[in-house]
Amino acid sequence: MQKGGGFRFDCMVNWKQDILLAKKVESFSFDQWYDRTHEEGVKLEEHKEAVQRMQDYIAEHLCENITLADLSAVSFFSPWYSYRLFSQWINMTPADYIRRFRLSKSALMLRDEACKILDVAFEFGFGSVDGYQRAFFREFGCNPKEYAAAPIPLYLFTPYGVKYQAVRKEKQMDNVKSVFVQVI
Repeated sequence: MQKGGGFRFDCMVNWKQDILLAKKVESFSFDQWYDRTHEEGVKLEEHKEAVQRMQDYIAEHLCENITLADLSAVSFFSPWYSYRLFSQWINMTPADYIRRFRLSKSALMLRDEACKILDVAFEFGFGSVDGYQRAFFREFGCNPKEYAAAPIPLYLFTPYGVKYQAVRKEKQMDNVKSVFVQVI
């Protein structure tokens, strides 16, 4: 309460807004709620399939130049929205995903085959050998030439498809009983 025994006017305004909101909620039927949640579920499935198509495209065209326009054409969404979906579902940008995937494949090639670093760099789409060596060192902490001479265990990037991600289900706790434990 304020001086003089009055009350604050803004509390009354919020109270009126709460009443209007309650009236809107009462008019919102179960059918409308079900339709909205069903539409959201369908959208999530569409988004998941679009991201999986982008991942499949990247795996098939790893040694080629992959642009955001290519990924958007595969996902059937705009370039901006494709980028956003990919980042949301995979937790990394498409460029980071492609770079890490290429570096892991190139590390396997250096380990298993006797080849020049120059050939590997250009085969996996790197513009220069220096850029490839810097990216390799940042990713794995060693020089590609040293790795080719004496391979050490590396943490390679393993791209798991979105279709293999488990759907999180809330655990329901039925028949929960409380237990009292006392230390004596």
